[in-house]
Amino acid sequence: MNSGEVWKTKVLSLLGFAAKSGNLVTGSFAVDRALKEGSIDLLLFSEETSKKTIASFLHQRDLPSAVLTDSATMSKLTGVSNRHVFAVKRGKLAEAMIKEISRR
Repeated sequence: MNSGEVWKTKVLSLLGFAAKSGNLVTGSFAVDRALKEGSIDLLLFSEETSKKTIASFLHQRDLPSAVLTDSATMSKLTGVSNRHVFAVKRGKLAEAMIKEISRR
């Protein structure tokens, strides 16, 4: 792994913690609802997510975001299947993930 990918490994690790602690919202509809409620601080997308979909979520609210890896890997880490859009609720995990994303 090159040094440019270290941030991604750390974020993926924290993604698993977010899922286990109940701080992760998955799926387009649930993330859309959480965006409208203002309860999230970070948007994450799989590599398969279309640019149009990413733009539609970022258009709703200007939040930090990142495209991480393929949906199969993200699904395995989070315990959900067939999801491409993820959001992390407000809190320390989101802050830690945003800090790592800013290092890219």
